Amino acid sequence: AKMMAYGEAGHTLFHLLDEDHFRFTHQLLAYVEEHMSLDIQFDKELIVGLSLHLRSAIHRFRYDMNIRNPYLPDIKRYYPIAFEAGVYMGRWLKEKEGVEIPEDEIGYLALHIGAAIERTKSQHVRKTCLIVCATGVASSQLLLHKLTAAFSGRLE
Repeated sequence: AKMMAYGEAGHTLFHLLDEDHFRFTHQLLAYVEEHMSLDIQFDKELIVGLSLHLRSAIHRFRYDMNIRNPYLPDIKRYYPIAFEAGVYMGRWLKEKEGVEIPEDEIGYLALHIGAAIERTKSQHVRKTCLIVCATGVASSQLLLHKLTAAFSGRLE
């Protein structure tokens, strides 16, 4: 069986992915979740993105096709939790696939995790805002748009 991956707008973002790829990714994320409790295991965007990434990455691992990650120092510095999750993924992949995962690749895996963590944060941090303005509707609308821009989607 094959599954289609869709974006938020309903447009097809990716070609067909095998159900096996999704199952593999679910198992990988369950392993990470078991060790880190990040609450990202069911993030659809993460599952699809990671499934696509792993499909080509595993071929690179098997054929020793190394890639360089210029963002690795920044990922380690600014996203240590995501990088740690990437290390767990590397361990799991080594156990399941028998391939050593280079640190540069772990950094790329960490980017997927970091994006999922940020999505989780933004979902839980939404605030309700009430604008009361004595100067009229126009100034209320101006204030609303300023707040919306300043808090970029974190307001209800």
